[in-house]
Amino acid sequence: MPKKARFLLKLIFKLTGKQAEYDPLEEAKKINKKISDRVNYAIIKGMEIQPEDRPQTVQEWLTLLQLQPQSIMSQMSQVSQTIMSQMSTLNIPSVKPISQKYISQNYVKNSYTGEPNGLFMGIGVFIFVIVIYIFAPNFDFSTQETKIKEIDYTALENFFKSDNFQEADKETLRILLLLVEREKQYWLDLEDLENIPCKDLDKINKLWINYSNGKFGFRIQKQIWIELGGKLEIYDVVIADIFIKEVGWGEKNKRYKNIKYKISAPYGHLPFRATTHVHNFGVSYIAKKLEKCESDNS
Repeated sequence: MPKKARFLLKLIFKLTGKQAEYDPLEEAKKINKKISDRVNYAIIKGMEIQPEDRPQTVQEWLTLLQLQPQSIMSQMSQVSQTIMSQMSTLNIPSVKPISQKYISQNYVKNSYTGEPNGLFMGIGVFIFVIVIYIFAPNFDFSTQETKIKEIDYTALENFFKSDNFQEADKETLRILLLLVEREKQYWLDLEDLENIPCKDLDKINKLWINYSNGKFGFRIQKQIWIELGGKLEIYDVVIADIFIKEVGWGEKNKRYKNIKYKISAPYGHLPFRATTHVHNFGVSYIAKKLEKCESDNS
């Protein structure tokens, strides 16, 4: 337990005469299941026990949330256009259909050239929210599915053939990010992991297993996680700490410092980057994805 936490518990005991309990923090999503994986991940990182593991600046934390103020107005404009366009096709009793000319962005620009009016904008936002609340079930905001990417695994195989596990580790993460277009964010949430094609995850896993004589790979890490008592798709901080020690990733504030890119490393030691760049701690989630892929192929 951190020194500050121990000091706080002692202080509570002196002030109240009652023994305080030290309860581990739960994931935010366990308390409120409606929040997204991205927000849940940002909250978890902000509450990391070790200060160096937390975002060091507000901007870093906002990056985890993927908040980009400069794009908000653009996104609102696109949503507005979609809503107005689909409202014109709705058959609502006693409501006259909206003419297409009012949907045109050029018409809006040409119709209003004065200074912004606070009351006008406030009423507009209010109406916008009410429309979404009432008619959202009738709107279709779905987008076209992303085209399946064909990945060239030549570089990854060459790294394995030359026993360059460090570059193979980097290439593994690069491929996974590329598959779901998350290169800029440089991490994966659960939705991203779900969208990774099974054939690619299986390809990567088999390469790791084959070129390490069965020591490394996502499937090996899955086996270790289960043997330690971990459950699939459930992050358990206690099991995670034991797993980190078991595969040789270090202990407490010294973890992730001495990653070994050699065949002599402990079982499940690699891949490292991909596993630690998924959601909160990727082992259980990747394990669940592997199981689902196996079930789909059976």
